[in-house]
Amino acid sequence: GALLTYDLLSAGTKDVLSLALRLAMAKWFLAEAEGVLILDDPLVDLDPDRQEMAARALQEFGNEKQVILFTCHPTHAELLGGNRVALGIGAE
Repeated sequence: GALLTYDLLSAGTKDVLSLALRLAMAKWFLAEAEGVLILDDPLVDLDPDRQEMAARALQEFGNEKQVILFTCHPTHAELLGGNRVALGIGAE
């Protein structure tokens, strides 16, 4: 029954909570509208297990709405799937 405030959460838990909040807000605001969710490296500070769970949540959201995600981590891009567009020096 104890109340855990945000500042008591671990960094990974804060990141997962923040992503869940963003997805919930995007779902609410885009419910009946066309739109896009743009995220910058949402998996970067997550451990591998949380990365997999977050990637699945993003993929599920992407089944309904367009998601544009920026990352400099090739492994994250592979984990997320979708259409990959490489930008910058040495882009594939």
